[in-house]
Amino acid sequence: MRTIRAVDEAAYNYLNEIPPRFWTLSHNGGFRHGLMTTNNSESFNNTLKGVRFLPVSAIVKVTLEKFALQFADRRTKGLMMRQAGLQWPRKILDEMLERDTYKFRAKVKRHDGVEGVYAIAIEGVVTPSGRPKFETINMHAGYCSCGQWAVDGLPCVHAHAASHYVGRVPDGMVPEKYSLENYIKCYEGTIMPLFSDEYWLLIPYTVLPPQGVPQRRGRCPSRRIPNEMDLQGRRCGICRSANHDVRKCIHVSSDGRE
Repeated sequence: MRTIRAVDEAAYNYLNEIPPRFWTLSHNGGFRHGLMTTNNSESFNNTLKGVRFLPVSAIVKVTLEKFALQFADRRTKGLMMRQAGLQWPRKILDEMLERDTYKFRAKVKRHDGVEGVYAIAIEGVVTPSGRPKFETINMHAGYCSCGQWAVDGLPCVHAHAASHYVGRVPDGMVPEKYSLENYIKCYEGTIMPLFSDEYWLLIPYTVLPPQGVPQRRGRCPSRRIPNEMDLQGRRCGICRSANHDVRKCIHVSSDGRE
């Protein structure tokens, strides 16, 4: 913060107005607000699969139709899950059932039953020295040292084991955001069909047709920035080896030059 203030006082004041838990990893409580992934962009890319080289108007139309179908399908699935009496969407239910199976392979040590503090080890999970790996869990605080509970908000395998140990059901520890009712609300809106173009407003200018561009033959080169997996999996152009990082591979020619 001192460095930011020295560079830009306005930026320092701007950050001070925002609670630190929203913009810094050290204060976000383990909810990972600051970790960036490409999940959303990859989902969108999948939606546009096969239509990227169409005109923009066609891409918009396909995107609209796909989202309309997706909303309709998921809305129907949500209503069917409600009729079946489910408390959460099927994906959450399956994850909870999967984690619940570990309770029969857990060793539980009670440290404070009133505060809900336990040490739990899962059979088959050991430390580098071969000893059972115990994780510390606080049932009342919703904390487990394994970190999984903080990552996705669902009770981890250790929380399921502790609940089984005290004769409780972990269902009450699932956040409300995962409820089936919230799932249904996400898709309750209806994407209405477009009117025929004869009902569209006339634009006061002429749209020129696209210029003819020769089609490229073969596979189009990827525009994605290479990551560590790409670089490590690429074969060296000289030694043809794929067992090293090509950026660090040094070859010496016959005249002694690298």
